[in-house]
Amino acid sequence: MHVSIFMIAKIAVLSSSRRRAIAACTALMAMSNAHLYKRVINAVNFSDLKLSQSHSKQDLADKSIPFFLLWGGPILVLLSLNFFRLPLAWVTVIMSASFAWMGIGCAINAHRCHRRHCYYASPILLFGAVLTLLVGFAIVDLGADGLIYVSWGTFAAVLLTFLPEKVLGKYKS
Repeated sequence: MHVSIFMIAKIAVLSSSRRRAIAACTALMAMSNAHLYKRVINAVNFSDLKLSQSHSKQDLADKSIPFFLLWGGPILVLLSLNFFRLPLAWVTVIMSASFAWMGIGCAINAHRCHRRHCYYASPILLFGAVLTLLVGFAIVDLGADGLIYVSWGTFAAVLLTFLPEKVLGKYKS
């Protein structure tokens, strides 16, 4: 029962005005113990509530079709490369184009909504696209598994860019 109340309160706090959020937390306090109330307050940063509502309307990652076109599609293309026997030159160009496409998508999203993750992920993805070309066409030698190192390294670095959002907030002011 505590988990479902916590989830309902968090949804109410994130999707409503500050006054409604305070009312939801007050009602939650009346329904449950102080420990659960403290978890709800710690889970929501009230100072970012108004800012995130204005920026989230412009965030392409929050909309399903733009998300699929800018990031989901290229990730599916990258994953599908594992199932086809293509020449190395084709794999290199497809991988590089996918990373560049996602990097440009992050740059556009960072410009539109100031999402913190996109500010950091865009240059990483674009660097991954260039490094993919350099390794794939043997300008830089990373061994037989060089493209694998570049792709996993790029994805790992991009995943790490979500951490500042947890600490500093989803959007820059």
